[in-house]
Amino acid sequence: MFKSNEDLTNRLKATGYFIDPVMTKVVYLAAKMQKPLLLEGPAGSGKTLVAAFDYNRQPFIGPRPRLLFLAHREELLRQACDRFRHVLRDESFGELLGGGEEPSSFDYLFATIRSFRSRGLLESQGADHWDYVVLDEAHHVPADSYREIVSSLRPQILLGLTATPERMDGESILPWFGRIPLPLLPGKPEPPSVPSRSALRCLLPIGQGLHQ
Repeated sequence: MFKSNEDLTNRLKATGYFIDPVMTKVVYLAAKMQKPLLLEGPAGSGKTLVAAFDYNRQPFIGPRPRLLFLAHREELLRQACDRFRHVLRDESFGELLGGGEEPSSFDYLFATIRSFRSRGLLESQGADHWDYVVLDEAHHVPADSYREIVSSLRPQILLGLTATPERMDGESILPWFGRIPLPLLPGKPEPPSVPSRSALRCLLPIGQGLHQ
């Protein structure tokens, strides 16, 4: 947990990203309330860094809170693991499951959805084994492969990340997270393929969420 809104702001600025004060206030409050949170923004806007910094501020005595980072693609897992290691200043933190990688422990796991399901980790480790869960490409939640896992997990904190919350099939992800969009100032330059997205936005849970 971040000590304060100022603490979060200073840590994000140190990474080289410009973060709007409104967004940092929302992220800080969401983390403090320990509610499901969805971060939306284009690639390079700092979503994974927000997750890493928030995780790094979680209070603990003894081992760190158990972490599960789920994504559809292996390259996203490797990038995320690198960012967490950088923020935590621990090059040995986390292990990968997928693409031939075999972890020695499941406590700090970066796994593909497919590998997580095929290994039956939800059944073998338990729904509440992981304290902090990050779901990358969270717009896939309505898909069966995601929905089965996410609806069963019972972490203390669940954070979704996405660059494309509006699905092509029109199915909404709002029943999972709820939504309060915040228009913010631009962050890093974004690729031409997403000209309409110039900011990192926070989507906060309202109504039906994961942990009612």
